[in-house]
Order: sequence, then structure tokens, then C-alpha cells
Amino acid sequence: MLKDINFPEINDVKVAVAYSDSEGKDNWVVYILNEKNEAIKNVLVVSKGYGEVKKKPVKTSTLRRFFEEIPSCQVQQIESIPNELIGIANEYWISFYVNGKVFDKKFVFTSGSLSKEYLVNLPILNQKGILHA
Repeated sequence: MLKDINFPEINDVKVAVAYSDSEGKDNWVVYILNEKNEAIKNVLVVSKGYGEVKKKPVKTSTLRRFFEEIPSCQVQQIESIPNELIGIANEYWISFYVNGKVFDKKFVFTSGSLSKEYLVNLPILNQKGILHA
């Protein structure tokens, strides 16, 4: 039964969207932050976006990425978000292994949450951005 499965809480693997402004153009880049004291392995990331742009429904393709390993206290770039899709919800479902045990967590940046007004310092990236824990 599903109620009998132990789903451990994940606090030390996060997703951040870093912001930069180059040549007057906004750039948003998504990263996985591994704050664990050990590497995470066989990392699978499934990403998609959905919402409205100019009052028209928008749904992006579902993309899958695989990273063999993300070392302890390191980051891995996932993707850039095009400026026209910043206003929609952006979802990242991450699965990985630590010591032979599988973990997974969904991170959703809701519509409107990727905004310059919510920027914070992301020390591990040495940039400003939005952190989802």
C-alpha cells in the first residue's frame, strides 16, 4: 500500500533560478543545488511549464535530463528559461539516489514567482535569484 512506503524528507537538495542582466536583457537559468555532504547519483530531472501568456493557455514540452552524478556541495545547470515563459508556472521533478536509496521531490515555481522583486542572494552560485527549497 502507498501508505506503507517511506518517503524521506529532502532538505539539502534544492532548485534555484539565477538571474542576470547582460546587455539589457534578462537571463534566467535553473540549477540543482546539492547541499548534501555526499554526491547524488543517477539524477533525473523532468521539467515542464504551464499557464497563460497574453491570456492564451501555454503548455511547454516535457523535457527530461539525466546527470550521472552531482558532487557534494556543487551545482548543476538544468536549463535556461526563455523570457516569454517567465510568467508561467515552471515545474521540476527531481529523482536521485544516495547510498542506493531513491529520493524524489517536485519543485514548482508558480506563475509570477520568477520576478526581480523576489530576488535573494544565492551564495553557492554567487548570484541573485529565486530559491526553492
